Amino acid sequence: MGLLRFAFWVFVVLTVIRLLGRVFRASFHFEVITPHGPIGYRPPTGRDSAPGSGAAEMVQDPSCGAWIAADQAIKVNAGATPQFFCSQQCLDNYRRKLSG
Repeated sequence: MGLLRFAFWVFVVLTVIRLLGRVFRASFHFEVITPHGPIGYRPPTGRDSAPGSGAAEMVQDPSCGAWIAADQAIKVNAGATPQFFCSQQCLDNYRRKLSG
């Protein structure tokens, strides 16, 4: 009976250690996830982004930095160059930053 009790507690301790490890790894992971994927994504280069390859043109949201397909972005013409936003919230945040 003692060996069974010992095996049970070893299992409990190892499970707790494993769960704590997952919690700490998750808490120190600073990747920001947006509805269109993680920030820091870089658009494909080389053959994947060649014209006629079927790959969508990727643009970066100036507010949050997310990369999104240009045809799915909210496009705002600001002067000579258009601005692309991943969401209405990012567009509103960008306008708030510019106004004050």
